[in-house]
Amino acid sequence: MFKWNQVTMYPSLSVYFVGLAMAVATTHSIAAHAQDGVRDEVHSGDRQQDDRALPAPDPSDRRRDEVSRFFEALTRQMQRGDARAVLTSISSRHVLDLLVERRFVSYADERQRELLLRQLRRSLSRGWSTWGSALDWDRFEIKHLEWLTEHAAVVTVRHRSTEWQTNLRMRRWIVRVEESWKIYDFEDLDQSIRVSSLLGLLMQARASGESWTPALEQLLSAVQDAGSIENALWELDSFEELLDELLTNDLPEDLQAFVLTMRAISAQWMDDPDLTWSLLLDLEALPGDRPGVRLMKGSALMSLERYDEALVEFKAYGESLGFDCDVYENMADCYWELGERSKAVEYAERGLQDNELSWGCLATLALALPAHRQSELTRHFERMGHAEGAYEFVLDWVIEQEEMETGAFIFDLFRKAHPESDLLPYYNDIFIH
Repeated sequence: MFKWNQVTMYPSLSVYFVGLAMAVATTHSIAAHAQDGVRDEVHSGDRQQDDRALPAPDPSDRRRDEVSRFFEALTRQMQRGDARAVLTSISSRHVLDLLVERRFVSYADERQRELLLRQLRRSLSRGWSTWGSALDWDRFEIKHLEWLTEHAAVVTVRHRSTEWQTNLRMRRWIVRVEESWKIYDFEDLDQSIRVSSLLGLLMQARASGESWTPALEQLLSAVQDAGSIENALWELDSFEELLDELLTNDLPEDLQAFVLTMRAISAQWMDDPDLTWSLLLDLEALPGDRPGVRLMKGSALMSLERYDEALVEFKAYGESLGFDCDVYENMADCYWELGERSKAVEYAERGLQDNELSWGCLATLALALPAHRQSELTRHFERMGHAEGAYEFVLDWVIEQEEMETGAFIFDLFRKAHPESDLLPYYNDIFIH
């Protein structure tokens, strides 16, 4: 039992593909300036105090309102597809200063600095134009705010996308530049690697000429050639040979973790739960805390039909990064498979309380609700604005689970909400003919 939205760690993967795309464009020009001794520096900046429990920020902090307005504006720009505005929310100058501070890059004078800035801005623009849509969101929640200085902060924020049905758990480094807030680094909390570190690792690879650099170059080119996140996901199997080759080498810790994560995602995408499980155990054995491994382990255990063990992993993940609709959906599915229908209902409803637009939680709730409570589904579809995609997702799931009476009830709701839908003939053949 596995829904499409549970098949991959899509948010994490999309973040890393954006980082890769930026790195491919940037490092050809900049890597020659990278200094020695980067390997140790890569790790020193990443293992800072984590916001694992995501405590609520102090609402009395007036500066938090400024930060909230910044993310509100950024969300509107994302929704409009205003790439120029989104890109101006990134401070290239502070990105470069951070790379210099962490000894990933250096320059001799102001002229060279300006050249590096221009190259970096072109790279950001090129990377965003190709991969930026994969990081789309329409809602956000600030979970924690830590002030570094009066004009700089680290913000833990959760971005939600209704279209992609994803929750991005991000930590963003922001700085106030004149009268505006800007982003200069970010980290996917599931994987615990900052984009600046990923860029630095790739710079290091090109500058040092390690034996594994050609395989990494080929992987980056293959990802870049895919042209979109959707294509990259469908072509994951074509990356497997390069990923396997990289894993035969003594890679820097964070790069090894990144490659293992990609390989595990590929194995899961290709429906190979045994290989996925083996790779995740290797990933878990690496130093450092990567809470996303627990979510992936839970998903792999579900594929292996080891639902009790999967529940342990999902609970551990929730306790680490916070319970949300993704965690509740997975737990509800486990309880459904274990025959604990009332618990499946409870956790699906918890997920909908966290995110009333979660199609996955609604699909599980539709399966688990007893017949005398089916009418409750109506209000959930109403809260989702009777979105056609929500009906399609839930209908396809209950059909796959062969719960045809439930499907017929939902189809009746769908016909009334969308009498002109192109999908009606398909579902008519199933529920009427």
